Amino acid sequence: MPDEPVPVWERRLSGKAKLRRASIILAAVLLALAVLAASSGVFATLRQHLGAANSAPAGTPIPWIIPPQLPSKRTATLPISSWQTIPVPEGGRSQIDFTPYPENPDALFACAAVRDIPGQGPLAGPVKLWRSYDSGQQWQLLSLPKLTADTCVVRIAVRNDGRILLLTHTTSAAGACLSPTVLLSEDNGDTWTSLSPPHPGPAGAGVQRCDAWASGNYLYWYEADACATASGTPCDELARSEDGGKSWRHADNGLTSGYFSPIWSNEDGGKTLLAGYLSAQAASPPITALWASNDAGDHWQPLPNFPHSALTNTYISLEPNVAANDPSNVIYRELIGPLATNLDNVVEMPNGQVGGAGQAWKTLPSLPVPGAGAHYDGIAAIVGVASKGELLVFGPNPRSGATTVSSNEAHVTPPSPDRLWGWNPESRRWEVAASALPVIPEEATISWGPDPRSRTGTWIWLISPSASGTSLMRAYLE
Repeated sequence: MPDEPVPVWERRLSGKAKLRRASIILAAVLLALAVLAASSGVFATLRQHLGAANSAPAGTPIPWIIPPQLPSKRTATLPISSWQTIPVPEGGRSQIDFTPYPENPDALFACAAVRDIPGQGPLAGPVKLWRSYDSGQQWQLLSLPKLTADTCVVRIAVRNDGRILLLTHTTSAAGACLSPTVLLSEDNGDTWTSLSPPHPGPAGAGVQRCDAWASGNYLYWYEADACATASGTPCDELARSEDGGKSWRHADNGLTSGYFSPIWSNEDGGKTLLAGYLSAQAASPPITALWASNDAGDHWQPLPNFPHSALTNTYISLEPNVAANDPSNVIYRELIGPLATNLDNVVEMPNGQVGGAGQAWKTLPSLPVPGAGAHYDGIAAIVGVASKGELLVFGPNPRSGATTVSSNEAHVTPPSPDRLWGWNPESRRWEVAASALPVIPEEATISWGPDPRSRTGTWIWLISPSASGTSLMRAYLE
């Protein structure tokens, strides 16, 4: 499962992290098949178990169905500025996560919850939260209740000035969410109130995954696998509050017959939600779907889907100031599999308004680099969707490309994240930055905001932790 709860799942940069990337779905498959126990080695065991059905003799291609592929076009240059180093708290000596304000590139939070003990590695530590309004030139340490955790997540509510959620928890060896704490601020972090979201399981039951979200007047709380039963019935829950966390109600009507994970959106003041859904019925390959709600979770419906040929991750461009029926809206899905390979592809649904009937999924052309092809797109990591619907990814140098390990087109070496690439949904082609990334990032995020040169655009933030601390850089995409 992901190292930290994130609303939009990322393609990781290493083989080991690539397994964690799909863990939300894999953990659900684990329960649905009821053949494995949750443990620190569960993902490797599951890959071996399911991969046997897809195994093939050496040198034999492993076929898998993907939607029709769009034609490849000549690459253009990605219009991105030079990278700027942002000063970080404590001189970068701590392991820090950063959360920029969605529409103000000068304001951001920094949260540290892990201390690196020599000889012992990262351990849970005291939670620290800073705030800056001037691109990191000055950082203010905010007052918090005494908290100890190894994960902290900051959620900034769009269209509700001053509302901030802070989620902290420790993580078990198997990736479970232990002792989650949710705090709410209505004044940009100056003061905090502790929230008590509902838990569906019996007292003392574990929470395998947890997440929180704030948008408009809505607060959301998600947890999964909290009430294991003898029958193995799914027990994922999504709850919402409209009164600042004083009361909660279900926002998962229709989803609780299977395993699901929310895909957060700020569209329509937080009323538009999506969820990656996995049927509780055992199947090979697993039956996955994309569901949507227009009414803050009161009702859900499946979106048009493609043949269930692979596990999937989902990215959505329903973001602030973009109407749900705007032509620039695109829903992207990452196909992962078959599990006996490390092949990947990305598909898109243009004009991806929720509930849009008759839409068809199309596979993006692979990056125009050596080693990429019809069944492997050459992408090293997915960053997210920019303000104009562009899918931003990390990829290799256009000349060196991705190295193919064997001739069966089934196993390839993930390329080094050398450049920022973007899929332009209007010109229908890939664009690549002219220069290499300044660092090899472990994480990346995006935010929308004004720039003196442009009325709209996207900031890309690179977070690069190391043994000596954390560095932060950003660039502007017009």
